[in-house]
Amino acid sequence: MKNFFSSFIIFGMTRRTFLKLAVIAGLLGFLFRGKAFSKTYTTKSIKFVEKSGNEYKVVFSDGSILSVNETGLYVLGRIKEGASINQIASELSKLSGKNISLIKEDIGVFLDNLRVLRVV
Repeated sequence: MKNFFSSFIIFGMTRRTFLKLAVIAGLLGFLFRGKAFSKTYTTKSIKFVEKSGNEYKVVFSDGSILSVNETGLYVLGRIKEGASINQIASELSKLSGKNISLIKEDIGVFLDNLRVLRVV
């Protein structure tokens, strides 16, 4: 690796500068790849859903399994249909009579969890 970095010093770039540029390039690549700025979400394809007590087990085509309640299943289905967070929150607010801002926060947390699990 020393020879690799020494070649950048010849071009007037230190190793530290090179590493900073590499990190910035990696972050920019992440942002511009795929749908990083999109407000709609896509999901893994759902193979089937099985009801087990008060929860639903969602089995995806890659074999992964996610346990959700009825509301989580509804949100997941609406996301799969292409609905926005605002649309889903509005629908749930009308159905439950709860504050729309609290519902948006809950959906945001749920989506963050789905992203970590690479479902969306």
